[in-house]
Amino acid sequence: MNKDQHPADTLNEIKVLMERSSKFISLSGLSGIIIGIITILSVTWFCDHYAINPFDPNLGQLSSLPSQHYSTAFILSLVLLTVSLFTTTLLSVQRARKMGMQVWGPASRQLMVNMLVPLSSGIVFCAILFFRTPDLVLPLSLIFYGISLYGAAKFTHNSVRVFGIIQILLGLICLLFIEYHIIIWTIGFGICHVIYGAFMTIKNE
Repeated sequence: MNKDQHPADTLNEIKVLMERSSKFISLSGLSGIIIGIITILSVTWFCDHYAINPFDPNLGQLSSLPSQHYSTAFILSLVLLTVSLFTTTLLSVQRARKMGMQVWGPASRQLMVNMLVPLSSGIVFCAILFFRTPDLVLPLSLIFYGISLYGAAKFTHNSVRVFGIIQILLGLICLLFIEYHIIIWTIGFGICHVIYGAFMTIKNE
């Protein structure tokens, strides 16, 4: 410790070191922006391709689609999920290395476990529900995603917990106003990701 260093500065340095060892703080805000934009573009393409008006208060919009269109929506969902996970992982790893942090350590493992367990359960549940009650998939996916974020926030930025709560609330609103589930889902996975990603970029990068 430097003799001229103020005790408060020393405490701050210790706090930062402890946070780095217990939390994975290299999440990339840019990945959120990319995921949000891709989501908005994908939903826009799907609605345009199948002539779906997301502002039309018709509960049976997805249910009334021909069954062969489900496969397109299902594949599109898997592509979105894969691209999202790949983008988040790649950019976060790059940022961790730039910050001189350990990429695969106790914090990142805890983050992955606490996020992937509820998220994986939600994905399986929604996949089963997709071919039975497709109109419930979008609101429930928001809720499961929010729960996974809320649980993982302990091992990363505290703002992730707030983001998770927003996703859960949007999922519940989506259930109440199920006729607008496409719009609300796009707000949750698209617009909210762009806003949160921009916030993280400005704040941390």
